[in-house]
Amino acid sequence: MDKDQLLEAVIQLQQTLSELTNRVEKVKKENSTLKDENILLKDYIDNLMAKIGNLSNVGSGASSKVALARPKRDDNKVQKVDAHIAELKLSGHGDHTTSS
Repeated sequence: MDKDQLLEAVIQLQQTLSELTNRVEKVKKENSTLKDENILLKDYIDNLMAKIGNLSNVGSGASSKVALARPKRDDNKVQKVDAHIAELKLSGHGDHTTSS
């Protein structure tokens, strides 16, 4: 290899290194974002599980003929969870659906 070929090879390797460094930084940022979202989801699930845990004897025991009045829910109420995750739409039947 002569001097020009070596110089060209060095420049090409430097460009490759720069591209790989940029890719590593991008993946690190994506990883950090996903970790943050996972923490948010874990907290959300823990909160839901705590609420479920507070419901005692759900579905057990004899049925009562007295119906409990349920608070009226607005079908169009949307709760923003996180910009990267989704929105939860609260329906009148207690179903939770996600939309992106």
